[in-house]
Amino acid sequence: MAHIPFARALSAHLARRIVRIATIVVVVVVASLLLIIGALAYFLSSWWWLLLIPLVIVAVALFVIHLVLSFIIRKLYPQQLSAEQSAQLDSFVDKVEGLLEARSTPFPIIVLICIKDLLVHRDLTTVRSIIKDSGSLMSDYRSLEKLF
Repeated sequence: MAHIPFARALSAHLARRIVRIATIVVVVVVASLLLIIGALAYFLSSWWWLLLIPLVIVAVALFVIHLVLSFIIRKLYPQQLSAEQSAQLDSFVDKVEGLLEARSTPFPIIVLICIKDLLVHRDLTTVRSIIKDSGSLMSDYRSLEKLF
């Protein structure tokens, strides 16, 4: 039964990371749109301020979605992670993300990365790290499972 708290903690950790990235993107987009609307209203016509109405509605809706997602994530795994658990979860998630990125990278791009590694590092560092990460993923998973 130790795998259930670990699965919940891993899911919550991944969800927090995704929500954090999405929040940053949304804030940058909304702030950019706000600046563009302000510039249009200042330089062209005050009627451009009317675009703030849909922008504010969308921003409030996204804020409510953020609050709901944060609430669900807190309910998924309410305990505070220790420093060791958090560090190992970060490392594990980074490895999984790296493998997923490598898996979805087209073959010609991988060839170009290998050529760049050979020219710059005189070794296939990217391929080595992918092989090392994929080989150690199961042992990392088991050691993480023991922490919970």
